[in-house]
Amino acid sequence: MRTNLENIRKVDLYLANELSASDTKLFEQELAKDQELQLLLDEQTLFIAAVKRAALRSQIENAAGNGGFNFTKWLPIIIVGLMIASTALWVSWPKTMDPTTDQPQIASSKMDPGAITPATKMYECGGHQMWVEPDIQHFNVNPAEGATIEGKDGILIIVPTDAFLDEKGELVTAPVDFELVEALTLEDMVLYNLKTTSNGEMLESGGMFYTNATAAGKPLKINPKRPLYIEIPTVKKQAGMKAFSSEIIDGELNWVDPKPLQKFLVKVDLDELDFLPTGFADTVKINMPYRNHKTASEQLIDSLYYALGFDVNRINNSAIGESDAVRTDFYTSGRSVQYMVSSTTSDEMMLNDLRTSANKRCGVNPSAVQTIKKDEYANTFIATREFEARIRELHEFENGQELLDLYVNNLGKNLWEVDQMAGQNGGPTGKNIFAKFAQEKLTNLKDAKIYQARLSAFYKRKQGELTKAQNKLVKQLQQKNDSEIRAVLKEYQEQRKDWVKSQGTIRINLPAPSAATAPVYPAQWATMGWSNIDQYTHLLMKQGVKEVTITVKNMPQDGQVYQWLNVINTMTGLLVRGEDAIAAFPKKPSASMANTYCIAIGKDGDDYFWDYQRYNPYQTDSFEIAMTLTSLEDIRHDLRSTDVDMSQIKKQMKRREEIVRVQLKWRKEWAVKRKELAVIQKELNKRLKEVQAKHQMEEAFMNELRAVSFPCDNAVSEQPEYVTTEPFLED
Repeated sequence: MRTNLENIRKVDLYLANELSASDTKLFEQELAKDQELQLLLDEQTLFIAAVKRAALRSQIENAAGNGGFNFTKWLPIIIVGLMIASTALWVSWPKTMDPTTDQPQIASSKMDPGAITPATKMYECGGHQMWVEPDIQHFNVNPAEGATIEGKDGILIIVPTDAFLDEKGELVTAPVDFELVEALTLEDMVLYNLKTTSNGEMLESGGMFYTNATAAGKPLKINPKRPLYIEIPTVKKQAGMKAFSSEIIDGELNWVDPKPLQKFLVKVDLDELDFLPTGFADTVKINMPYRNHKTASEQLIDSLYYALGFDVNRINNSAIGESDAVRTDFYTSGRSVQYMVSSTTSDEMMLNDLRTSANKRCGVNPSAVQTIKKDEYANTFIATREFEARIRELHEFENGQELLDLYVNNLGKNLWEVDQMAGQNGGPTGKNIFAKFAQEKLTNLKDAKIYQARLSAFYKRKQGELTKAQNKLVKQLQQKNDSEIRAVLKEYQEQRKDWVKSQGTIRINLPAPSAATAPVYPAQWATMGWSNIDQYTHLLMKQGVKEVTITVKNMPQDGQVYQWLNVINTMTGLLVRGEDAIAAFPKKPSASMANTYCIAIGKDGDDYFWDYQRYNPYQTDSFEIAMTLTSLEDIRHDLRSTDVDMSQIKKQMKRREEIVRVQLKWRKEWAVKRKELAVIQKELNKRLKEVQAKHQMEEAFMNELRAVSFPCDNAVSEQPEYVTTEPFLED
């Protein structure tokens, strides 16, 4: 709470017009709500006016030559009188009372309590007060064309055409300046003073953001018929999240008006989707080179899989080696691919591997997979990443083909509705798997017409970037031996382990997760300002409350104390009584509460004061922290360390580790295959030599017969001679 001495100083600066524009705005907002401050302003105004009138009267009397009041003589006395009056006013003024204790609320500080400190500089964004200047990203938007906006932290915003209205409700045609502020991390939430509460109730946050749009400096509204479509990437998607709007109360945000999230499906080129069983492509890659193929192209992988669907019985029953190789032409997605049924033992081994991979648990008929990758399905939910995830599961079911038919025969329904149908027909396992799919409440392509083109282009570009980066990393790993690969894996693991300590920049080989490559929280949005993806936690129920008292030393006058539950992404402001902040928890111990942080931040002028501590509320009733002068850089460092559990870098590390492990797996399996092939090749070479020797003896015998039969034939005499040590014996 601001002291009366500070209020007097503020009033003096305001009346002297010495406050900045932003500080003047803040003071007037406070003035409108604080009756005591209004009274102080009125009295100070009257006091100054009285002094001015006295000075004016003196000047008039002196000018009239009446030998009246000498203002210069009495000026020191007036100044002293003013100081005494001001001090008396401050001492006698009623202190601000804490309603919970009926005691004056006094904030301790490292500064001299009698000193007049500089005004604390706060920052503003959309009417909300924050500790640091917000990182506002600006995007130029042509309203007639719309836009695809990607924030630095991964938020995706699709702006459809004709999305903005002016103050008269008319469509905007002039260039639009679109503003975006992302707040997806603890660092942003604390420094932007963003609590996760709705009317005092705790919320679990999935990310916050601020949007604003202007044209020629004038504010705009979003066309309710053409709302924005927003996707917020997350490491782990939680069920039950909703989109909250905001209201500003005394410079603080309160989250209101929750709306359900609705995810639109994004159309993807069918050629880019992988509908094959898990492990099929890896099996082909392990067996390279094959015939005249040095590498496993997508065309080769597809054709081998489809071959098993067209002629599985013929391949299984063919008498390998009885005739020339059988060749069949297949046409997949407009590409002509030749497939050779080999007559060699090694190729037969590969085919057996592919049969096993393609026909695990009966699964799906490869012919059906080839059919749904035709153009007729390009504008249905078949052509989506979401269906790609589902067909991978279908390959694992004994009645996989029946379940696939269920999806194909209900393309007009929402995807979540067909998920429910699949759950009812998939047995106990399918009920669980497809129930989770149904909970995603995915709709269909038809609902996203105004977003579809831009969504498809964005997803294709981002996933292409990821694939390119992954292929580059795989190529680099292929050039290393196994010991070097293990060293790389160990390095990645050590980087993750040391990241909290060092906070150094980790070399990223893969693009950061985005809305196209990570789980997202989606929403259509038709309002500007601060927005939040949250769900109610309902943690403090009827079971009672367990309190922890945190004594905060050296807190500046405008300091704040927060409670951060990093497991459920919840940040709440704590009630402060004097130096004590009270944190409330469910009386029954909760695993989600074990990792709790107390965070205290404040400013004195331009200086930051800071401290934080991790604790388990079920192992302590009280503890103490002491705020000290801290640089903003160090505060950011501490917040990033605290927030490491939700950092997206973990997902990047996991991706890289998976790629490394796949490389090691391929190396190991390929080494076994090579040994098996070496044994087979040795046997084949032995048989080949035997056949060649037999052929040579036969040819020598025939030459002898030719020489006897045709002694005058020059061609016979030029035939090569074969020396044999054993007589020719007929089979």
